[in-house]
Amino acid sequence: MKFSISNIAWHAEWDEFIYPKLKDSGFSAIEIAPLRTLSKGYDSTPEEFDLWWSGYSRYFDEVASMQSLLFKLDLQIFESQENVKNVLSILEKGLLFAHKLNVRSLVFGSPAIRNVNSNDEFENSKHFFRELANKAQAYGIHIALEPNPVIYNTNFMNSSMDALSYVKLIDHPNFGINLDLGTIIENNESIHAIINDDSIKWIKHVHISEPYLVPIQKEHAQLHLELLKQLDQVGYEKYVSIEMKSGLDLNSLFEVVEYIKMKGIEAGVLHEK
Repeated sequence: MKFSISNIAWHAEWDEFIYPKLKDSGFSAIEIAPLRTLSKGYDSTPEEFDLWWSGYSRYFDEVASMQSLLFKLDLQIFESQENVKNVLSILEKGLLFAHKLNVRSLVFGSPAIRNVNSNDEFENSKHFFRELANKAQAYGIHIALEPNPVIYNTNFMNSSMDALSYVKLIDHPNFGINLDLGTIIENNESIHAIINDDSIKWIKHVHISEPYLVPIQKEHAQLHLELLKQLDQVGYEKYVSIEMKSGLDLNSLFEVVEYIKMKGIEAGVLHEK
């Protein structure tokens, strides 16, 4: 497996300092949020794409994943077929954005705008994700549906098992789940029940996170080790990404990176240079 960290964890002006440090720690890429990465997001100019990529590609050759796909959008996606159509048109721009930056997967969270309150809305959700997965397939990108517990104001895909059942229902090769440790912690879920030989094909991305995206807590050290070992046991080869909100200073941020690096080494899935 490969390691990354989401750039929502630090300020943009730190990028050029952080990239080489991450590379030296054995990380293979970063995860990005569109509006955090380029100020105009999906509407950025070719020159803005080129400028960002020229700095980033000195250290990495791909982007692990992209999250916060619909940041600031206030529209219940599945409320109507018109809403589904409108959001798909936004995400078509998101897929092009991702393609330009060599992104491998899109994490679909957006908990507050993805509620499902009727059978019609559930059917709309199936149409939405099938269409999104089809569009992603054309770019060689995977959509990773993120389960979000009720603390994030959603009633849809609240547990990891909910998300696994749903992606199996959709049954598309470019549609799976983002395994979110914060959700596992909040719901007191079993890692071994979620990660097994049956589920591995559906796990497209992994977040090491905490509820509410607070900094990674060392009190969960055994859980971090168990997660990495179990992923390795079933042959997971994609990205494991640290996800937390900004707020730490640089030294504290790198303490988290070093801590996850050491857990990777302890689990036998990351090797010191």
